[in-house]
Amino acid sequence: MKIEVMSALGRGPTELAAFHDALARVGLGDANLIVLSSVIPKGSVVELRKKTSKQYSYGSKFYVVLSYCKTSKTLTNVYAGLGWYLRNDGSGYFVEITGDSRDAVEEKIKKTLIHMQELKNEQYKLSYEIVGGMCENQPLCALVIATYEPEEWRLQS
Repeated sequence: MKIEVMSALGRGPTELAAFHDALARVGLGDANLIVLSSVIPKGSVVELRKKTSKQYSYGSKFYVVLSYCKTSKTLTNVYAGLGWYLRNDGSGYFVEITGDSRDAVEEKIKKTLIHMQELKNEQYKLSYEIVGGMCENQPLCALVIATYEPEEWRLQS
């Protein structure tokens, strides 16, 4: 399975509008999100993208791992990050971390993934995506999202 990881900063008149703007920037503004915990299924490949390449209909269900941080407080920093590792068989884990600086988010991602690997006596390459910025004139949302496969609604007549 191809899992896409995307990130964006969204802005808007409210924190919810900023969140929606970030989703729209990665091509998911018209999807219903179903948030998963952190397990990456066997046989997966994780690919960084700017925008989703997955085709879906308006209102489709999208299974995702989601990290986001939003604020409306001027001069406040928000950062969101997803970290992950994959085993040789394509299985693995995501972790979702937020904070007020890139360095803090990166450090927590690394510490968390290393600890998870130590618990299982494993050692694999760590990967991560982090996005963030400072709230200036309007609410800001930092978003990193991993998308699994979309699913259409089954409509009965």
